[in-house]
Amino acid sequence: MERARKAEAEAQALKAQLKQESASTKKTIREMEVTVAESTALSAKSEREYLTLRDSLRHLTESWKTDLAKVKEDLGRREVELQKEAEAMAKKYADLCKVVEEERYIFISPSLDRRSY
Repeated sequence: MERARKAEAEAQALKAQLKQESASTKKTIREMEVTVAESTALSAKSEREYLTLRDSLRHLTESWKTDLAKVKEDLGRREVELQKEAEAMAKKYADLCKVVEEERYIFISPSLDRRSY
């Protein structure tokens, strides 16, 4: 009889232990499920942010390339315009020098002619 009581007490102890461990395991599983859900949500959010940043960076890079091409084109056009303007100024300066030289010759020549009289 005592053996039966011991066996019954041991069975009840094991049953209580099983119940406690089952509850503990269920609680741990719930906590893990919550952690997995939070991690999944954070991962999805991070992925969306990454995609947004990647697309923004691509767009920004393309925009910079376009802007740079326009600036280069504008600089090339301005360089050509300035070159033409510089050539025109050089021609005007050469013409002015020629006119000044001719006038010097005209003004110097008559005075020389007067001295010779």
